[in-house]
Amino acid sequence: MKLETAVFRAVLATWMLVTLAACNTPPTRVEEPPRAPDDSALQAALAFYAASQRPGAAVAPARPQNPLQQMQLAMQLGGGSNPDYPRALAQLDAVLRSDAAQAQSLQPLARLLHDQYLARQRAELAADRASASAREAQRRADALQDKIDALAEIERSLPNRPARPAPRKESTR
Repeated sequence: MKLETAVFRAVLATWMLVTLAACNTPPTRVEEPPRAPDDSALQAALAFYAASQRPGAAVAPARPQNPLQQMQLAMQLGGGSNPDYPRALAQLDAVLRSDAAQAQSLQPLARLLHDQYLARQRAELAADRASASAREAQRRADALQDKIDALAEIERSLPNRPARPAPRKESTR
C-alpha cells in the first residue's frame, strides 16, 4: 500500500506542478485592433454639410487650401438648386488623388460623393436629351397636323361632285 500511496503522491505532485506552471506562463499577446484613422476631418465635412442645408448656410472658401476645404467646396457646388457638377467632381478628384493625412480620412466620403454626382450628371444629361427628343417629336407632330389641316381645307374648298350612280347589275332572265 505504501507503493500506491507513493504513486498517488507522485501523480498529485506532477499535477500540481503542471497547474502552477500553467498559471506562471505569460499570457499570449493579444493584438490590438488597428486604430481608426483620425476622422476629425470627416466629422468636420459632415458638420459642414448639415450646416449648409439650413437657411443662411455656411459658405465654403472659394480657393480651397486643404482637402477639407476642397470637400466643402465640392459639397456646396454639387448641392443646391443649380449644381455645378463638373467643378464639384474636379474638387473631389483632387481629394481622391491627395496623399495628405487629412485626405485619407475624407476619401471614402469623396468617393461616395463623386459616384453620386457623376450619376446625377448623367441623369441630367439623359433628361435633357429626352426633353429635346420630346420637343422635336412635338414639333414634327405639329407640322403633320398642319399638313392634315391644310389638306382638309383643300378638300372642303373643292366643289361637291354629284354622287356616281351605282353600277347596274344585269339580270339574267
